[in-house]
Amino acid sequence: MKILALTFDAAGNLPPLLGLAEALIARGHTVEIMGHLSQASRIEAAGGHYLPFVDAPERNGDEDAPLTLGWLEGFDHAAAWDFLSAARRHAADVLMVDVLLAASMDAAIGSRWPAVAFAHAPYEILANFMGGRFRPGLEASDLVVVTSYAAFHAGPHVPQDVVFSGPLRPRPFRTAASDAAWTRRHPSRPLILASLSTGQQSQRPALERLCEALAGLDAEVLVTIGPAMSPDGLAAGPFMSLERVVPHEAVLPMADLVVTHAGHGTVCAALVAGVPMLCLPGGGDQPFNADRVVELGLGQRLDASSASETISEAIRRLLADRALRRRARAFAAVVAAEPGPMPAIERIEALT
Repeated sequence: MKILALTFDAAGNLPPLLGLAEALIARGHTVEIMGHLSQASRIEAAGGHYLPFVDAPERNGDEDAPLTLGWLEGFDHAAAWDFLSAARRHAADVLMVDVLLAASMDAAIGSRWPAVAFAHAPYEILANFMGGRFRPGLEASDLVVVTSYAAFHAGPHVPQDVVFSGPLRPRPFRTAASDAAWTRRHPSRPLILASLSTGQQSQRPALERLCEALAGLDAEVLVTIGPAMSPDGLAAGPFMSLERVVPHEAVLPMADLVVTHAGHGTVCAALVAGVPMLCLPGGGDQPFNADRVVELGLGQRLDASSASETISEAIRRLLADRALRRRARAFAAVVAAEPGPMPAIERIEALT
């Protein structure tokens, strides 16, 4: 079976798609992914076949190129044409579309191919986001693959065409930055992992306040700022490391607290590791993810504009909360028992 998928450069939406692609390829299927040039090397590293856009505009998610709704809408309409043209040229069997590309999702649903909505955030968040802007694509597609935990879902029962795969991630993508060794230097102190996204989400002011808060703590701190951000001007304390890229999976088993923008990928990684969270959400699905963390009793939410003193006080309080750590570990056991991606893969295979 040949699956043709459509994505775009928005940082956290690509890793779960690549995780699903790797699982499908391991089952003997071919996966072609149309996306931005900035994503090509990672797509190929995961075993997928990269397809470039023809008419849709390019985008490189660096510090000078924040993603806006206006840009996304214009891109989406052009990408829909490129995508269906590629489906015809490459004889696709199934189309899979990032659900945030509403026009492309509509085009896939109206085509002769089975259409899969790829949802990289909790279903109820995407269904209600922006006044239900993406609900039609979720409800009209042949299948919705949600790369989240069912236990993290907060809404009513989902429709039968929705399947939870868990938060999929591909094999580590090797770069010079990711190969740079990071090891604990102060193992006698609590370890805090902090990250406000590896992509550009206009988070620089919040990151500056966060670093000021972390620099004065008696804890070992690792801050990952991502390839799009410069470390220049960020505060750094005596027990603090600023790194562009360190795989979070290598750090989370040792961590005592995660400070996060509440992006879905980071939240799910903390959930399965059983690590409490302090959430400083920005836009998109992040406020909803942060609220769900609080509802489950797994952390605290602060406004991203909070002063550094407020952030440091919250961190100290969370590090001292033993009951919070027990709840986080108990929830990790719940999500670890979920079935993983195989039900989603089997449902995709059943479309042809």
